[in-house]
Amino acid sequence: MLADSELAQLKLETPSSAIHLKRGGQGICPRDTEHTRLSGDKASRQSLNKNTGSESILSPTVGVFHLLNGPLVYPRPVEAGELLAILHIGVLQRPIRAPMKAMVTGISVTDGETVDYGTVLFQLQPAT
Repeated sequence: MLADSELAQLKLETPSSAIHLKRGGQGICPRDTEHTRLSGDKASRQSLNKNTGSESILSPTVGVFHLLNGPLVYPRPVEAGELLAILHIGVLQRPIRAPMKAMVTGISVTDGETVDYGTVLFQLQPAT
């Protein structure tokens, strides 16, 4: 489970409770599945629609989806690494970034919506 989530260390302590998580690599990435495209590097991206070359950004976890600046107009260009949204997981926040320079052609969820692991968040058309 640690390797699947790229955690390098997990430490639990008691009597008054404590937890320590240490990340390895470049972030938390779920196991390779049919729709996995989360870490942002080309090797981990997988086209969901091979005919059009479009790809999707999937939710890396369960959480509440929030756009940064409210509703946006699509299509719109984004740069690799650009922050698109935030997933709130309790008190934690997980950034959702563009994995590459692309055109965001659509959004599949609404601001404030609770999403599951693997939910399609954004559709992308890679820049040429």
